[in-house]
Amino acid sequence: MAASGCLGHSFSNGGEAHRPIGFLGNQALVGQSLKDASDGDVAHVHSLGQILDAAGGLSRKDVLNGFHVVLSRLRGVIRPGLGKLIGTAAHWMTLRLTIIPSKCNMCYMKFSQCYKLCSIVVLLGSLLGIPEAVSATQTTEPELTIVTTTGMVGDVVQAVAGDRAKVVSIMGEGVDPHLYNPKASDVRLILGADVVFYSGLMLEGRMGDAFQKVRDRGRPVHAVTEGMPKAMLLEDEEHPGDPDPHIWMDIEAWASTIALVTRVLCEADPGGCDVYRANAKKARASLRQLHLEVKGMIQSIPENQRVLVTAHDAFRYFGRAYGIEVRGVQGISTESEAGLADLNELVDFLVERRIPVVFIESSVSPKSVQALVEGARARGHEVVIGGELYSDAMGKPGTPEGTYVGMLKHNARTLATSLGGSVDSASKGTPSRKGTDSPVQQ
Repeated sequence: MAASGCLGHSFSNGGEAHRPIGFLGNQALVGQSLKDASDGDVAHVHSLGQILDAAGGLSRKDVLNGFHVVLSRLRGVIRPGLGKLIGTAAHWMTLRLTIIPSKCNMCYMKFSQCYKLCSIVVLLGSLLGIPEAVSATQTTEPELTIVTTTGMVGDVVQAVAGDRAKVVSIMGEGVDPHLYNPKASDVRLILGADVVFYSGLMLEGRMGDAFQKVRDRGRPVHAVTEGMPKAMLLEDEEHPGDPDPHIWMDIEAWASTIALVTRVLCEADPGGCDVYRANAKKARASLRQLHLEVKGMIQSIPENQRVLVTAHDAFRYFGRAYGIEVRGVQGISTESEAGLADLNELVDFLVERRIPVVFIESSVSPKSVQALVEGARARGHEVVIGGELYSDAMGKPGTPEGTYVGMLKHNARTLATSLGGSVDSASKGTPSRKGTDSPVQQ
Protein backbone atom coordinates (compact mmCIF):
# COMPACT_ATOMS: atom_id res chain seq x y z
CA MET A 1 0.00 0.00 0.00
CA ALA A 2 1.46 3.34 -1.00
CA ALA A 3 1.13 6.52 0.98
CA SER A 4 2.14 10.06 0.28
CA GLY A 5 2.65 13.22 2.25
CA CYS A 6 6.38 13.64 2.95
CA LEU A 7 7.26 16.70 0.88
CA GLY A 8 5.33 15.25 -2.06
CA HIS A 9 7.13 11.87 -2.06
CA SER A 10 5.42 8.47 -2.10
CA PHE A 11 6.56 5.51 -0.07
CA SER A 12 5.41 2.11 1.09
CA ASN A 13 4.70 1.17 4.66
CA GLY A 14 4.60 -2.56 4.07
CA GLY A 15 0.83 -2.75 3.78
CA GLU A 16 0.22 -1.59 7.35
CA ALA A 17 -1.71 1.51 8.28
CA HIS A 18 0.03 4.43 9.95
CA ARG A 19 0.18 4.04 13.71
CA PRO A 20 0.96 7.28 15.62
CA ILE A 21 3.31 6.52 18.47
CA GLY A 22 5.65 8.38 20.83
CA PHE A 23 9.09 9.59 19.89
CA LEU A 24 11.27 6.65 18.73
CA GLY A 25 8.36 4.29 19.08
CA ASN A 26 9.18 1.12 21.01
CA GLN A 27 9.81 2.45 24.52
CA ALA A 28 10.89 -0.93 25.92
CA LEU A 29 13.61 -1.27 23.29
CA VAL A 30 14.76 2.30 23.75
CA GLY A 31 14.74 2.03 27.53
CA GLN A 32 16.88 -1.13 27.50
CA SER A 33 19.33 0.45 25.09
CA LEU A 34 19.71 3.49 27.26
CA LYS A 35 20.11 1.42 30.41
CA ASP A 36 22.89 -0.52 28.73
CA ALA A 37 24.53 2.72 27.61
CA SER A 38 24.37 4.33 31.04
CA ASP A 39 25.75 1.13 32.58
CA GLY A 40 28.70 1.34 30.19
CA ASP A 41 27.66 -1.82 28.31
CA VAL A 42 27.85 -0.18 24.89
CA ALA A 43 28.26 -3.54 23.13
CA HIS A 44 24.68 -4.47 23.99
CA VAL A 45 23.13 -1.18 22.97
CA HIS A 46 20.66 -1.76 20.18
CA SER A 47 21.61 -0.03 16.99
CA LEU A 48 19.85 3.21 16.26
CA GLY A 49 18.49 1.60 13.11
CA GLN A 50 16.82 -1.14 15.17
CA ILE A 51 15.28 1.41 17.48
CA LEU A 52 13.99 3.50 14.62
CA ASP A 53 12.73 0.50 12.69
CA ALA A 54 10.53 -0.27 15.71
CA ALA A 55 8.57 2.91 14.97
CA GLY A 56 5.62 2.52 12.63
CA GLY A 57 5.23 6.29 12.27
CA LEU A 58 5.75 9.45 14.26
CA SER A 59 4.34 12.92 14.45
CA ARG A 60 6.26 16.10 13.74
CA LYS A 61 5.59 17.28 17.31
CA ASP A 62 7.02 14.06 18.75
CA VAL A 63 10.21 14.48 16.71
CA LEU A 64 10.62 18.09 17.76
CA ASN A 65 9.88 17.37 21.41
CA GLY A 66 12.33 14.48 21.62
CA PHE A 67 14.98 16.35 19.70
CA HIS A 68 14.84 19.42 21.93
CA VAL A 69 14.87 17.38 25.14
CA VAL A 70 18.07 15.70 23.95
CA LEU A 71 19.53 19.02 22.92
CA SER A 72 18.81 20.72 26.23
CA ARG A 73 20.44 17.90 28.16
CA LEU A 74 23.46 17.70 25.86
CA ARG A 75 24.20 21.38 26.35
CA GLY A 76 24.66 20.73 30.06
CA VAL A 77 27.18 17.90 29.72
CA ILE A 78 29.29 18.62 26.65
CA ARG A 79 31.78 21.35 25.89
CA PRO A 80 30.29 24.79 25.12
CA GLY A 81 31.80 24.83 21.63
CA LEU A 82 30.06 21.61 20.64
CA GLY A 83 26.89 22.83 22.31
CA LYS A 84 26.86 25.89 20.06
CA LEU A 85 27.44 23.68 17.03
CA ILE A 86 24.50 21.45 17.92
CA GLY A 87 22.44 24.55 18.70
CA THR A 88 23.00 25.77 15.15
CA ALA A 89 22.07 22.35 13.82
CA ALA A 90 18.94 22.41 15.97
CA HIS A 91 17.80 25.64 14.40
CA TRP A 92 18.22 24.18 10.91
CA MET A 93 16.62 20.93 12.02
CA THR A 94 13.55 22.70 13.37
CA LEU A 95 13.08 24.62 10.15
CA ARG A 96 13.23 21.37 8.16
CA LEU A 97 10.85 19.50 10.42
CA THR A 98 8.23 22.23 10.44
CA ILE A 99 7.51 21.60 6.77
CA ILE A 100 7.06 17.82 7.19
CA PRO A 101 3.43 16.66 7.59
CA SER A 102 2.43 15.43 11.02
CA LYS A 103 2.22 11.73 10.02
CA CYS A 104 5.43 11.11 8.14
CA ASN A 105 6.46 7.46 7.68
CA MET A 106 9.90 6.33 8.85
CA CYS A 107 10.65 4.69 5.49
CA TYR A 108 11.09 8.09 3.91
CA MET A 109 12.45 9.82 7.00
CA LYS A 110 15.39 7.43 7.27
CA PHE A 111 16.79 8.78 4.01
CA SER A 112 16.35 12.49 4.71
CA GLN A 113 19.19 14.70 5.94
CA CYS A 114 17.16 16.12 8.80
CA TYR A 115 16.33 12.59 9.99
CA LYS A 116 20.01 11.62 9.95
CA LEU A 117 20.95 14.72 11.94
CA CYS A 118 18.27 13.96 14.49
CA SER A 119 19.55 10.39 14.70
CA ILE A 120 23.07 11.57 15.48
CA VAL A 121 21.89 13.82 18.30
CA VAL A 122 19.68 11.10 19.78
CA LEU A 123 22.54 8.60 19.61
CA LEU A 124 24.82 11.05 21.42
CA GLY A 125 22.17 11.43 24.09
CA SER A 126 21.85 7.66 24.41
CA LEU A 127 25.59 7.10 24.76
CA LEU A 128 25.81 9.86 27.37
CA GLY A 129 23.20 8.08 29.47
CA ILE A 130 20.29 10.49 29.14
CA PRO A 131 17.21 8.26 29.49
CA GLU A 132 14.69 11.09 29.35
CA ALA A 133 16.22 12.22 26.05
CA VAL A 134 14.15 9.72 24.14
CA SER A 135 11.55 8.55 26.61
CA ALA A 136 9.97 11.99 26.81
CA THR A 137 7.10 12.25 24.37
CA GLN A 138 5.90 15.72 25.30
CA THR A 139 7.34 19.01 26.53
CA THR A 140 5.42 21.98 27.82
CA GLU A 141 5.31 24.70 25.21
CA PRO A 142 3.94 28.20 25.85
CA GLU A 143 0.36 28.63 24.68
CA LEU A 144 0.76 32.33 23.93
CA THR A 145 3.38 34.74 22.66
CA ILE A 146 2.94 38.08 24.40
CA VAL A 147 4.76 41.31 23.59
CA THR A 148 4.94 44.17 26.09
CA THR A 149 6.52 47.60 25.90
CA THR A 150 8.30 48.26 29.19
CA GLY A 151 9.84 45.84 31.62
CA MET A 152 7.39 46.89 34.33
CA VAL A 153 4.47 45.82 32.14
CA GLY A 154 6.34 42.67 31.14
CA ASP A 155 6.86 41.65 34.76
CA VAL A 156 3.22 41.96 35.79
CA VAL A 157 2.13 40.07 32.66
CA GLN A 158 4.68 37.31 33.24
CA ALA A 159 3.56 37.03 36.85
CA VAL A 160 0.04 36.22 35.71
CA ALA A 161 0.93 34.19 32.61
CA GLY A 162 3.54 31.98 34.24
CA ASP A 163 4.78 29.13 32.03
CA ARG A 164 1.79 29.32 29.69
CA ALA A 165 3.20 32.28 27.77
CA LYS A 166 6.43 33.58 26.34
CA VAL A 167 6.61 37.26 27.30
CA VAL A 168 8.95 39.59 25.41
CA SER A 169 9.49 43.23 26.43
CA ILE A 170 10.63 45.65 23.73
CA MET A 171 12.23 48.31 25.92
CA GLY A 172 15.15 47.14 27.99
CA GLU A 173 17.58 48.53 30.50
CA GLY A 174 18.02 52.31 30.44
CA VAL A 175 15.46 52.92 27.66
CA ASP A 176 13.31 56.04 27.97
CA PRO A 177 9.73 55.13 26.90
CA HIS A 178 8.78 58.78 26.45
CA LEU A 179 11.24 59.11 23.58
CA TYR A 180 11.24 55.58 22.20
CA ASN A 181 10.66 55.20 18.46
CA PRO A 182 9.75 51.64 17.43
CA LYS A 183 12.15 49.94 15.03
CA ALA A 184 11.06 47.77 12.12
CA SER A 185 11.99 44.70 14.17
CA ASP A 186 9.72 45.90 16.99
CA VAL A 187 6.80 46.23 14.60
CA ARG A 188 7.41 42.71 13.28
CA LEU A 189 7.54 41.42 16.85
CA ILE A 190 4.28 43.14 17.74
CA LEU A 191 2.54 41.90 14.59
CA GLY A 192 3.56 38.33 15.41
CA ALA A 193 2.20 38.40 18.97
CA ASP A 194 -0.97 36.72 20.21
CA VAL A 195 -1.51 39.53 22.71
CA VAL A 196 0.12 42.96 23.16
CA PHE A 197 0.19 44.91 26.42
CA TYR A 198 1.49 48.43 26.93
CA SER A 199 1.50 50.80 29.88
CA GLY A 200 -0.70 53.56 28.47
CA LEU A 201 -1.58 57.01 29.83
CA MET A 202 0.44 58.46 26.94
CA LEU A 203 3.73 56.95 28.15
CA GLU A 204 4.57 55.27 24.82
CA GLY A 205 3.30 58.16 22.72
CA ARG A 206 5.38 57.30 19.67
CA MET A 207 4.14 53.73 19.34
CA GLY A 208 0.50 54.46 18.53
CA ASP A 209 0.82 53.58 14.83
CA ALA A 210 2.36 50.19 15.63
CA PHE A 211 -0.45 49.37 18.07
CA GLN A 212 -3.07 50.35 15.52
CA LYS A 213 -1.59 47.98 12.93
CA VAL A 214 -2.05 45.12 15.37
CA ARG A 215 -5.64 46.17 16.15
CA ASP A 216 -6.38 46.30 12.44
CA ARG A 217 -5.40 42.62 12.25
CA GLY A 218 -7.87 41.72 14.97
CA ARG A 219 -5.25 40.99 17.66
CA PRO A 220 -5.87 42.04 21.27
CA VAL A 221 -3.91 45.18 22.23
CA HIS A 222 -4.43 46.58 25.73
CA ALA A 223 -3.03 49.29 27.96
CA VAL A 224 -2.74 47.74 31.41
CA THR A 225 -3.96 51.04 32.85
CA GLU A 226 -7.17 51.17 30.80
CA GLY A 227 -10.22 51.45 32.98
CA MET A 228 -8.34 52.80 36.00
CA PRO A 229 -10.52 55.17 38.04
CA LYS A 230 -9.64 58.82 37.37
CA ALA A 231 -9.46 59.36 41.12
CA MET A 232 -6.43 57.07 41.18
CA LEU A 233 -4.52 59.12 38.59
CA LEU A 234 -2.47 62.29 38.97
CA GLU A 235 -2.53 65.04 36.37
CA ASP A 236 0.38 66.51 34.47
CA GLU A 237 0.88 69.85 36.19
CA GLU A 238 2.26 71.41 33.00
CA HIS A 239 -0.58 70.07 30.82
CA PRO A 240 -3.81 69.95 32.85
CA GLY A 241 -6.08 67.14 31.74
CA ASP A 242 -3.23 64.86 30.70
CA PRO A 243 -2.48 62.00 33.11
CA ASP A 244 0.83 61.32 34.77
CA PRO A 245 1.76 57.90 33.32
CA HIS A 246 4.19 56.77 36.06
CA ILE A 247 1.53 54.79 37.92
CA TRP A 248 3.86 51.82 38.59
CA MET A 249 5.59 53.93 41.26
CA ASP A 250 2.53 53.37 43.48
CA ILE A 251 2.73 49.64 44.10
CA GLU A 252 -0.86 49.21 45.24
CA ALA A 253 -2.15 51.14 42.22
CA TRP A 254 0.05 49.06 39.89
CA ALA A 255 -1.28 45.86 41.46
CA SER A 256 -4.73 46.86 40.21
CA THR A 257 -3.52 46.17 36.64
CA ILE A 258 -3.44 42.44 37.46
CA ALA A 259 -7.22 42.18 37.05
CA LEU A 260 -7.17 43.41 33.45
CA VAL A 261 -4.18 41.23 32.53
CA THR A 262 -5.92 38.17 33.97
CA ARG A 263 -9.13 38.88 32.07
CA VAL A 264 -7.35 39.38 28.74
CA LEU A 265 -5.28 36.21 29.13
CA CYS A 266 -8.38 34.19 30.03
CA GLU A 267 -10.05 35.45 26.85
CA ALA A 268 -7.00 34.61 24.73
CA ASP A 269 -6.41 31.19 26.33
CA PRO A 270 -9.56 29.93 28.12
CA GLY A 271 -7.89 26.61 28.90
CA GLY A 272 -5.37 28.35 31.13
CA CYS A 273 -7.81 30.55 33.01
CA ASP A 274 -7.52 28.66 36.30
CA VAL A 275 -3.74 28.96 36.12
CA TYR A 276 -3.91 32.67 35.39
CA ARG A 277 -6.26 33.31 38.28
CA ALA A 278 -4.07 31.35 40.70
CA ASN A 279 -0.97 33.21 39.51
CA ALA A 280 -2.80 36.54 39.84
CA LYS A 281 -3.59 35.78 43.46
CA LYS A 282 0.09 35.06 44.17
CA ALA A 283 1.20 38.20 42.32
CA ARG A 284 -1.15 40.40 44.36
CA ALA A 285 0.20 38.93 47.59
CA SER A 286 3.77 39.53 46.42
CA LEU A 287 3.08 43.17 45.55
CA ARG A 288 1.25 43.70 48.83
CA GLN A 289 4.34 42.52 50.67
CA LEU A 290 6.53 44.79 48.53
CA HIS A 291 4.29 47.76 49.32
CA LEU A 292 4.71 47.16 53.06
CA GLU A 293 8.50 46.82 52.78
CA VAL A 294 8.90 50.01 50.76
CA LYS A 295 6.57 51.91 53.07
CA GLY A 296 8.55 50.79 56.10
CA MET A 297 11.86 51.97 54.64
CA ILE A 298 10.56 55.39 53.55
CA GLN A 299 8.81 56.03 56.86
CA SER A 300 12.08 55.32 58.67
CA ILE A 301 13.50 58.54 57.14
CA PRO A 302 13.14 61.53 59.51
CA GLU A 303 10.09 63.47 58.36
CA ASN A 304 11.96 66.72 57.69
CA GLN A 305 14.38 64.85 55.43
CA ARG A 306 11.80 63.12 53.25
CA VAL A 307 12.53 65.11 50.12
CA LEU A 308 13.32 63.49 46.78
CA VAL A 309 14.90 65.68 44.10
CA THR A 310 15.65 64.02 40.80
CA ALA A 311 15.86 64.50 37.02
CA HIS A 312 12.15 64.45 36.09
CA ASP A 313 8.79 64.10 37.73
CA ALA A 314 8.56 60.31 37.57
CA PHE A 315 8.11 59.85 41.34
CA ARG A 316 4.91 61.75 42.13
CA TYR A 317 2.90 58.55 42.60
CA PHE A 318 5.72 57.24 44.79
CA GLY A 319 5.58 60.42 46.86
CA ARG A 320 1.81 60.18 47.26
CA ALA A 321 1.89 56.52 48.28
CA TYR A 322 4.80 56.66 50.72
CA GLY A 323 4.77 60.18 52.12
CA ILE A 324 7.81 61.82 50.58
CA GLU A 325 7.98 65.24 48.90
CA VAL A 326 9.07 65.02 45.27
CA ARG A 327 10.65 67.62 42.98
CA GLY A 328 12.01 67.14 39.46
CA VAL A 329 14.09 69.25 37.09
CA GLN A 330 11.91 68.30 34.11
CA GLY A 331 8.20 67.61 33.96
CA ILE A 332 6.60 64.19 33.80
CA SER A 333 7.87 63.68 30.24
CA THR A 334 11.54 63.79 29.36
CA GLU A 335 10.48 65.39 26.07
CA SER A 336 10.06 68.64 27.97
CA GLU A 337 13.19 70.73 28.29
CA ALA A 338 14.23 72.27 31.58
CA GLY A 339 14.91 75.97 31.15
CA LEU A 340 17.34 78.14 33.07
CA ALA A 341 14.47 79.51 35.16
CA ASP A 342 13.46 75.97 36.16
CA LEU A 343 17.00 75.12 37.23
CA ASN A 344 17.40 78.33 39.22
CA GLU A 345 14.07 77.76 40.97
CA LEU A 346 15.13 74.28 42.04
CA VAL A 347 18.56 75.52 43.17
CA ASP A 348 16.75 78.09 45.35
CA PHE A 349 14.69 75.24 46.79
CA LEU A 350 17.81 73.20 47.64
CA VAL A 351 19.55 76.13 49.30
CA GLU A 352 16.54 77.42 51.26
CA ARG A 353 15.56 73.97 52.52
CA ARG A 354 19.19 72.91 53.05
CA ILE A 355 18.58 69.74 51.03
CA PRO A 356 21.82 67.70 51.17
CA VAL A 357 21.13 64.99 48.58
CA VAL A 358 19.78 64.72 45.03
CA PHE A 359 19.39 61.66 42.81
CA ILE A 360 20.00 60.72 39.19
CA GLU A 361 17.91 58.30 37.12
CA SER A 362 19.06 55.31 35.10
CA SER A 363 17.07 56.23 31.98
CA VAL A 364 17.67 60.01 31.98
CA SER A 365 20.84 62.00 31.37
CA PRO A 366 22.44 63.12 34.66
CA LYS A 367 23.41 66.54 33.24
CA SER A 368 20.46 68.43 34.69
CA VAL A 369 21.02 66.99 38.18
CA GLN A 370 24.74 67.77 37.97
CA ALA A 371 23.78 71.35 37.06
CA LEU A 372 21.76 71.52 40.29
CA VAL A 373 24.76 70.38 42.31
CA GLU A 374 27.00 73.00 40.69
CA GLY A 375 24.40 75.73 41.08
CA ALA A 376 23.95 75.01 44.80
CA ARG A 377 27.71 74.91 45.30
CA ALA A 378 28.01 78.33 43.68
CA ARG A 379 25.53 79.55 46.31
CA GLY A 380 27.62 78.10 49.13
CA HIS A 381 25.51 75.00 49.73
CA GLU A 382 27.05 71.57 49.23
CA VAL A 383 24.81 68.93 47.65
CA VAL A 384 25.83 65.36 46.79
CA ILE A 385 24.34 62.77 44.46
CA GLY A 386 22.88 60.08 46.69
CA GLY A 387 22.66 57.38 44.07
CA GLU A 388 20.90 56.21 40.92
CA LEU A 389 17.19 55.44 40.92
CA TYR A 390 15.14 53.41 38.45
CA SER A 391 12.21 55.37 37.09
CA ASP A 392 11.09 54.69 33.50
CA ALA A 393 13.09 51.48 33.03
CA MET A 394 14.20 48.55 35.16
CA GLY A 395 17.81 47.49 35.66
CA LYS A 396 19.98 45.00 33.85
CA PRO A 397 18.30 41.66 33.09
CA GLY A 398 19.40 38.89 35.44
CA THR A 399 19.96 41.27 38.36
CA PRO A 400 17.50 41.97 41.21
CA GLU A 401 17.03 45.48 39.80
CA GLY A 402 16.06 43.90 36.48
CA THR A 403 12.64 43.04 37.96
CA TYR A 404 9.79 45.31 39.01
CA VAL A 405 10.01 44.16 42.62
CA GLY A 406 13.79 44.56 42.63
CA MET A 407 13.79 48.07 41.14
CA LEU A 408 11.29 49.33 43.75
CA LYS A 409 13.27 47.75 46.57
CA HIS A 410 16.46 49.30 45.20
CA ASN A 411 14.86 52.75 45.07
CA ALA A 412 13.54 52.50 48.62
CA ARG A 413 16.87 51.25 49.97
CA THR A 414 18.81 53.98 48.15
CA LEU A 415 16.52 56.69 49.51
CA ALA A 416 16.50 55.32 53.05
CA THR A 417 20.29 54.99 53.14
CA SER A 418 20.95 58.45 51.67
CA LEU A 419 18.30 60.37 53.61
CA GLY A 420 18.93 59.06 57.11
CA GLY A 421 16.52 56.14 57.25
CA SER A 422 17.03 52.42 57.73
CA VAL A 423 16.69 49.49 55.37
CA ASP A 424 16.02 47.32 58.43
CA SER A 425 12.71 49.12 58.89
CA ALA A 426 11.05 47.26 56.04
CA SER A 427 7.88 45.53 57.24
CA LYS A 428 8.56 41.85 57.63
CA GLY A 429 6.41 39.21 56.02
CA THR A 430 6.74 36.09 53.94
CA PRO A 431 10.25 36.31 52.46
CA SER A 432 10.71 36.08 48.72
CA ARG A 433 12.50 33.01 47.41
CA LYS A 434 16.25 33.40 47.54
CA GLY A 435 17.86 34.66 44.37
CA THR A 436 14.85 36.42 42.83
CA ASP A 437 12.62 39.40 43.43
CA SER A 438 10.25 38.64 40.57
CA PRO A 439 6.62 38.04 41.58
CA VAL A 440 6.24 35.46 38.83
CA GLN A 441 8.44 33.10 40.82
CA GLN A 442 6.95 33.60 44.25
